[in-house]
Amino acid sequence: MMSHNPLVSVILPNYNHAPFLHRRIESILCQTFQDFELIILDDHSTDGSTAIIQEYSKHQKVTKVVLNEQNSGLTFHQWLKGIRLAQGKYLWIAESDDYANEHFLEKLVHILEAQPNVGLAFTQSWLVNENDEILFSCKRWSDDPRWKQDFMLDGKLALKAFAIYTTGMYNASAVLFRKEVFDKVSLAFTEFKYAGDTMLWLEMLLHTDLFYVAEELNFFRTHPQQHSSNTTEIQLLEGFENILNLISLNNPLLKEPVTQQKIKYLIVKALYAYLNRKIRLLSLLKVMIAAARTDLLCSTRMFFRYTGKCFRPTFAII
Repeated sequence: MMSHNPLVSVILPNYNHAPFLHRRIESILCQTFQDFELIILDDHSTDGSTAIIQEYSKHQKVTKVVLNEQNSGLTFHQWLKGIRLAQGKYLWIAESDDYANEHFLEKLVHILEAQPNVGLAFTQSWLVNENDEILFSCKRWSDDPRWKQDFMLDGKLALKAFAIYTTGMYNASAVLFRKEVFDKVSLAFTEFKYAGDTMLWLEMLLHTDLFYVAEELNFFRTHPQQHSSNTTEIQLLEGFENILNLISLNNPLLKEPVTQQKIKYLIVKALYAYLNRKIRLLSLLKVMIAAARTDLLCSTRMFFRYTGKCFRPTFAII
């Protein structure tokens, strides 16, 4: 056990990722930056994960092991449980099916220590399969040239520039953040099934700046145990709902003409998913209600005229 408060708390929430746990834990323990504690949480796995966790329970870096007696089914409640146990100045949610380059913490801690105005720092990722084979750099997901090099950005400007489509922080394992900034946000992120991380990053960016590292120091795993494409679409819509609610309640900066066009894009995306039977009507209505709260839909007639124009080819197909 550690005799002093560590600079970093690494929180590892696990559920049924036994095939990947050894690689994940070893990639944490082998970091070149060593001033950290490791908190391991298991949400009542049934695949042998707990036996692997017990192998590491006495390691000097492991300060807490919490094994749920029943499955909570709530990923972000597990995050919150780990954060409340954390003693570190910086927090890393190291998801149990991913892994990291050995220099991940060294790079991001240096940035956060040198830039007190930065509360979120994250790296680019490699996408890997279940066999640890690299598929491609996640830079491939955007043709925006900004993602090709490191940058620092004011949090509110980052919201305006990126959040409608993506914060860029699509994998929590790639992010290191300040606990003191986390303490300023609501716990709304815990109520989402899939997109709670998006909500957390968005709220934090209202209070802090971000730093992006273009080097791929995170390995973001895709594998058959993950959600279906239908679930991924619902996750995306939850993220849209987050954004719309945040614009409505907290951030007048985003109520500008260019952003209004982007919000219309989100609504069209939701309608498209519904018409193609990828989401239920209830999910669509939730997005529509969130959009209405932004006061950007001046009239029902105008709204449906706009969406009808966008969807003319889709209606023709159906």
